[in-house]
Amino acid sequence: MTRNRTTTRVIEEMVFGNSLFDRAVVALGIDRSAASRILVELGKEVGAQPQSLTITQFTRMLPELGRRLRLLVPESQAERAMERLKTLVVQWNE
Repeated sequence: MTRNRTTTRVIEEMVFGNSLFDRAVVALGIDRSAASRILVELGKEVGAQPQSLTITQFTRMLPELGRRLRLLVPESQAERAMERLKTLVVQWNE
């Protein structure tokens, strides 16, 4: 029998960024390394780096972030996380 050999994808350790990035990681309420990885991937799609993420870039990421989060955790947990992220956006003043 022939096995389908695929390359194992390495999960990087937690990424640190600016204050907005780091607060968003915490607000997601999931494993911090997974949260930072998701934010890094989404940031690339909007041209953002963890160290220089702007509130405008972050708000563009929110819809896809919510979609991905709902794939990872139960709906109620995802909803609570999205509410925390929306609060972060509304209260952001840096």
